[in-house]
Amino acid sequence: MKIINNQFLDALRKLKQKLGTNRKIAESAAISEVHVGRLLSGKIEMLKDDTYSRLYPLVEPYLDKSYSYSSVSHTVKISDGTEKYLCPAGLSDMEKLLVKYFRRLNEEEKLSMLVSLKDSGKF
Repeated sequence: MKIINNQFLDALRKLKQKLGTNRKIAESAAISEVHVGRLLSGKIEMLKDDTYSRLYPLVEPYLDKSYSYSSVSHTVKISDGTEKYLCPAGLSDMEKLLVKYFRRLNEEEKLSMLVSLKDSGKF
C-alpha cells in the first residue's frame, strides 16, 4: 500500500486540469472513475501498489523532480484545504484508532489525557 501525500495529490489534480475529467484519468489508468473522484477529494488515503503503479506514469510529469515515495509524509491535504493525518504502517488497528482520535483533541485535552495516563502508573 502507498500513502497518498500532498505532492502526489497535487500532481493528480494537475493531470485532471490537463485531461479535463475524472473519466479520462480513469480510462488512462484502467481504474474506476469513482476511485479517481475519491482520490481527488481526499477520501482515499492509501492506494494498492497496483493502482499506484497505474497512476504514477500519468502523474509523473507533474511531480517535483525531488519526489520519491520514501519522502512521503503522514499528512495529506484534503480538497477543503485542511490536512489529514495518516497513521504510519505497522501500527495495530487499536493503535491506529488511538492515534486517530488523539489527533482530534485540542491541546488542553491532549495534555489532560497524557497526564491521566502518566498518573495511572502505566508509563
